[in-house]
Amino acid sequence: MTIDGSKPCIARVAINTPVRKLFDYQIATPCEVGVRVTVSFGRRKLVGVVMEISADSDLPKEKLKYIDDVIDAFPLLDQRWLTLCQLTSDYYHHSIGEVVACGLPKKIRQGLCVEINENIDVVDSVVPDITLTKAQREAINAVLSVKKFQPFLLFGVTGSGKTEVYARVIEVLLQQEKQALILVPEISLTPQTVQRFQSRFSVPVLLLHSGLTETKRAERWMQATQKKPCIVIGTRSAIFAPLKNLGIIVVDEEHDLSFKQKTGFRYSARDIAVMRAKIENIPVILGSATPSLESWYNVQQKKYHLLTLLHRPGSASLPAVTLHDINNAELQNGLSAALIEKMQAHLSAGNQVLVFLNRRGFAPVLHCHQCGFSEMCPHCDARLTLHQQPRKLICHHCGYTAQVPRICPQCQQR
Repeated sequence: MTIDGSKPCIARVAINTPVRKLFDYQIATPCEVGVRVTVSFGRRKLVGVVMEISADSDLPKEKLKYIDDVIDAFPLLDQRWLTLCQLTSDYYHHSIGEVVACGLPKKIRQGLCVEINENIDVVDSVVPDITLTKAQREAINAVLSVKKFQPFLLFGVTGSGKTEVYARVIEVLLQQEKQALILVPEISLTPQTVQRFQSRFSVPVLLLHSGLTETKRAERWMQATQKKPCIVIGTRSAIFAPLKNLGIIVVDEEHDLSFKQKTGFRYSARDIAVMRAKIENIPVILGSATPSLESWYNVQQKKYHLLTLLHRPGSASLPAVTLHDINNAELQNGLSAALIEKMQAHLSAGNQVLVFLNRRGFAPVLHCHQCGFSEMCPHCDARLTLHQQPRKLICHHCGYTAQVPRICPQCQQR
């Protein structure tokens, strides 16, 4: 909506401050919703985004300042993107200005004009000759048959071909001139994902994450404002990519805690992905081999549709898993004789062995090998972790601490 500058109209502007409100300014020159503007805020000159345009204000118009400058000739952000920020602000009880700023690269926040780079590398596509399983075909057809908002939980064992399902769905949507957004939990996963999709599709594949230089990040963000078919791949901040013709959102490894921002504006990119899909009225796929309890509960409540890939394609099989009881076993540096024997056998055969130590502290649990007793937190029913410096038992959930007992409280053995 364009405003005639001769009429006394009000722009409601989101400014990067902790105050949870929009700020009203009078319009001296024509502007539109979604453009960046420069405004006087106290003694400072700040850059804001026009969220709404109204005919009146709660304050007397003579007390309102005028917008100093309109930075953009055309809106960088569409109404759906602005709605996403407003709903996110309401849901997380956070300042709308800080939410909007979180979705913008630094150079865009600063009001700089970044040219759109039309010379994005696009390689010739190579479609791999992959025979889909019946479960994969059913999952692809289920997603493509939906023309509105619908969350899908793609529950597939490791190596079952979840990425191939994503690629086949995106392939069809790109043919319809749509765009795709793929979220991955870690920066380390993005290069291999980008390489896989670049070799598959002859459209720009844009990488967005905090590890890029400010210039690169701003250039790719600006490229995403175009309505041309493209694929955006990134970590949690990429959920705010300004795609204007979005056809599908994919959250890979949806259970991963890395999708949660834990400092400043705290949010869950997975939950915002579902919120954005609802605003865009498109399907969203949450993929995982170990779904989160929240997503599984939403399946049980019929809010999400469950798609399953329980087997690996072809002759591939899952690894054998053995549970080894080490109660009353003699350990060498924490390893049982049976485990050491298996490791030596593999090393002798020229293979490799990976020992995974997933823990904080010196040991994840203080365990009695005589009776199996483990020290528990009295507040949250979690096992206490043994730390050496200082030597204490600590609960990583609530912070409870206890002294390390020298005698087992249950069997009275050392």
